[in-house]
Amino acid sequence: MNNEIKQHIIDPVDEEDKIVQINSNKLIYKHYSHLINFLKGEESKVIELENFQNIKFKVIDFESFNCSIGLAKDVYCLLKPLVEKETLKQEDLRDINKKVNHVLDSFEGFSKNNSKNESIYIGIDGIIVLAKEPGDGIYVQGF
Repeated sequence: MNNEIKQHIIDPVDEEDKIVQINSNKLIYKHYSHLINFLKGEESKVIELENFQNIKFKVIDFESFNCSIGLAKDVYCLLKPLVEKETLKQEDLRDINKKVNHVLDSFEGFSKNNSKNESIYIGIDGIIVLAKEPGDGIYVQGF
């Protein structure tokens, strides 16, 4: 597998129905694989936000951009073994879309409740971006 996700869908020019088939397991893997490779480094850490207990994130600080970027720890733990495989086979990805979606189902209310805080963005895909300011108190604890 290469390291690209290509998506280029154009409205059909004729009136014939078009069917687009997507390998959702491969798509999910490629969506997260580069971020997981960043987060595997020793400078990453696990955090928990003040207002949302029991949800942990694996993050890495980007000091030059004054932010941290990360991923829900449960999604990270699910996909990390696949990203670390030297040779990935199609059967390794079986049901990974369902497994990731099951984890992310718990994030729906979380990301909506968090929309009031402009320094934290949590996407429905479990990716988090934290704008950091000195003494901002975003982090509750690092593990």
